[in-house]
Amino acid sequence: MIFTIDLKCVYLASYIHTFLTLYCPMKKTFTFLFALAMSFGMVASAQTFINEDFTATTGTAIPATWTQVTTGTDGGFKTGTATALSSTYWTVPTATGRVVATNDDACNCDKSNELMTTSSMDLSAASSVYIKMDAFFYAATIAPATEEATMEVSTNGGTTWTSVYTFVGAAGWQPLTVNISQFAGNADVKIGFRYNDNGGWMYGLALDNISVYVPAQFDVALTSNDMAEYVVQGAVPVVGTIYNAGTATITALDVTYTVDGGAPVAATLPGLNVAPLTSYSFSHPTSWNASTPGTYAINITIAQPNGSADSSPNDNSASATVNVATQAVTALPLVEEFSSNTCPPCASFNATFIPRLQANNANTSNGVVSVVKYQMNYPSPGTDRSYNADCATRSTYYGVPGIPDPYLDGVNTGGSQAEIDAAAARLAVMDITVNAVYAGNSVTADVVVTPYANFAAGLKLYIALVEDSYSDSGTNGEIEFHYIMRKMMSTGSGITMPAMTPNTPVTQSRSFAATFGNVTQGSFNLWGTDFEGMTVVAWVQNIATGQIFQSAIDESLAVGIQTPEAIAFEMYPNPAQDNLSIRADLKASSELKMNVYNSLGQLVDSKSFNFNGSGMQSINYSTNTLTDGLYMVQLVSGNRVSTRGIVVKH
Repeated sequence: MIFTIDLKCVYLASYIHTFLTLYCPMKKTFTFLFALAMSFGMVASAQTFINEDFTATTGTAIPATWTQVTTGTDGGFKTGTATALSSTYWTVPTATGRVVATNDDACNCDKSNELMTTSSMDLSAASSVYIKMDAFFYAATIAPATEEATMEVSTNGGTTWTSVYTFVGAAGWQPLTVNISQFAGNADVKIGFRYNDNGGWMYGLALDNISVYVPAQFDVALTSNDMAEYVVQGAVPVVGTIYNAGTATITALDVTYTVDGGAPVAATLPGLNVAPLTSYSFSHPTSWNASTPGTYAINITIAQPNGSADSSPNDNSASATVNVATQAVTALPLVEEFSSNTCPPCASFNATFIPRLQANNANTSNGVVSVVKYQMNYPSPGTDRSYNADCATRSTYYGVPGIPDPYLDGVNTGGSQAEIDAAAARLAVMDITVNAVYAGNSVTADVVVTPYANFAAGLKLYIALVEDSYSDSGTNGEIEFHYIMRKMMSTGSGITMPAMTPNTPVTQSRSFAATFGNVTQGSFNLWGTDFEGMTVVAWVQNIATGQIFQSAIDESLAVGIQTPEAIAFEMYPNPAQDNLSIRADLKASSELKMNVYNSLGQLVDSKSFNFNGSGMQSINYSTNTLTDGLYMVQLVSGNRVSTRGIVVKH
């Protein structure tokens, strides 16, 4: 049992960017978005053969006229509320009323051939037949097994079956419509729902609102009003998406929009070719002249598919609230990641994720993204020294049950370059500037937020002091750590922003008195011996939705103290056993001083070297006098200073 649970955890860590929401014993959840089709209310048809929402079932029994076969020891498919049918690692999303489900996670039994069958239907008089349902299914792979689910049709009382649909994985309920007209004209038609765990300990399949019906010829739904929440004043396209739930291909459609209930702007979309059971995204021929900044209600209505009445007009209208901004600027997306040096999957993920962030010049003046990482105190032994209360506060806000867990602009991400590029391509209707002033052991961040649209009071400004790089040793093999949050200068709960109007800057300032070295779990101490290698990152976030509007980093060098120029140097091997080789790039003949500090920030060795000439110079240093552990090697040449970490292991 323990071994199988670990496989579920490994599955989650390995397939970090998939369309699912799963749990593992390391208390890890990945939640990712899945593009779902919309549901369209009650079925409008000339005839309905089955319309089952399971409200008439009692206990856990499936409908009385339905049957099932199962190899499981739990009875197979059962009915009940979503909560009642859920289990530890498979949570059926909230649904209205009752649903039907087979739960392999709860049973952990043989569900290699589970088949639930509807009652027989006489389709002999029908020429077109659709089946519509809501489905919840992960399609997960936990090596070596992959769970499968299919919808099948029999025309001979269940003797033989033809597969008509294979369920795909998603994070929530999927509204589905499938054309089964090839079986029209048969007098004994049954629908089967088959689940197969392929011998693994998997998750399950849940279904609801199953309807088999004769579709209408013209049934078009406006599935979404696709207007952006923020737009820039000027000509703004009015856009939406339709779905053809009827049997006729849609070649023309009337589309009308209003602004704040004003005069309708009508047009006919000609030249369409929207096949049955497909979607189409449209743009109204007449753009909206959004000349004045403010907040507006845009309502879109569709009608007259192919010049005919829509059989189901109740789903033909959708509204959106749109904020008009005076201008837009380039967005600087924010990456946040929850990680730990005791988490093996974190090491695997960071091995590719951190180099990708570095390739995007993260946390630099010409960077594509800003980055803040939070180290956590789990899994066991949970000894990561960079964990503190501010990490816990941000974890609680996001509801992070485990790690690794990356976010991009407040939304779970797989961390791919394509996702970063898409986030960086958007325009932001807010600008942020950060000026960090360092003096002694104190840093003060002055943050100016300039909105270009109206923003209601209650947004949060966060200011994080981030350590660019340090070395440490945990239990997962990582020794180099980057972009680590050491202190939320705004506090972990952020600064509540007032209502903001276009082009009116709002300034916030926060200070932090730092302690250098002796980093212990729960402390806000910095790993370095001064502010070198620190970055202040600021962002504005809607805490209700998670949306991040803009981020920024400080581009000032230390003001109030002299910021030393860095020395480029490399050390190898790392970990070092008996000897350490150092190559340092010197600009001129000079004395080079090497200081070695232990993990508590205490000086344990110091040596000086004299070099004649510039360029790369080599040092051989014996580590025999050092005990096993983490050390910081600092090189000083005039006013140039650099520090890097090394692990000694004899």
